[in-house]
Amino acid sequence: MADVFRVMALRAGERAADPAYIMAADGRNLTWRALAHYAGGLREQARDRGLPPRARIGIVAGDPLAFTAVYLGALAAGLTAVPVDPRLTPAELGATADGCGWTCWCPTVRRTCPTFRTPNSGRRDGTTLSGTRGSEYGRPSSGAATRPAVLLTSSGTTGRPKGIGLSEWQLLHAARRVARHHGFGPGERGYNPLPLFHVNAQVMGLLATLVSGASLVLDSRFERAAYWDRVARWAPTWLNTVPAVLAALATQPPPPEGVAARIRFARSASAPLSAATRRAFTANTGVAVLETYG
Repeated sequence: MADVFRVMALRAGERAADPAYIMAADGRNLTWRALAHYAGGLREQARDRGLPPRARIGIVAGDPLAFTAVYLGALAAGLTAVPVDPRLTPAELGATADGCGWTCWCPTVRRTCPTFRTPNSGRRDGTTLSGTRGSEYGRPSSGAATRPAVLLTSSGTTGRPKGIGLSEWQLLHAARRVARHHGFGPGERGYNPLPLFHVNAQVMGLLATLVSGASLVLDSRFERAAYWDRVARWAPTWLNTVPAVLAALATQPPPPEGVAARIRFARSASAPLSAATRRAFTANTGVAVLETYG
């Protein structure tokens, strides 16, 4: 049984009705019970289709809550999640599918709960595995490399995009270290407007939340004008950011003092953070920055 499934079942047993992942814009959420239920349905669906362990599942989900359910459900089901940028053109999507060699794919999702409660409904809303692809195409020769829990792709800036496989142990080890270092727990809540098909948001956001039993507010994208209003509404205790986000917020009107006082830190990752940006953001907002890149 996958470790992600064990942790998910533990959370569902402890705090079944508590929201684990919340959409900032409209308040839709995945409770721990709903998340475990969906993961169980995905396991059944994979078994009914005869998919082998670590069959590759492409995730093309524009809705962050849907992505979260499919991504964590795939890991819990012992499948390999292949997160894909939903903004890709059909030609780019086809090339990515061929290069990653996924077995099935979950199309762009526009609805989440309660449709996740019926994973065998056959709807094209992310609840059904569909779109069969040749699973052997382009696989590396190493046996371990062909069975990762997550398969990411490099950016392709220095050549053809490459597959980067991460094991379940690697993912959870990193997530637990992050959660322990930051003191995450049931009383903590993060705010993440970063894209979930990148590893930062997956490990620091989704998985660190899972292993710690905290909660995470998700957004489809960073919107500087709406940022502090959403932070005020959902009262996170930490912010998942990158230098570009911090630079943009350094020039925006600051949050109310009471809002800033609840935030322990803004976590900066994914790129080097300049000292000038860090100082400007903190001076404008009153929120300290924790630099984690490198």
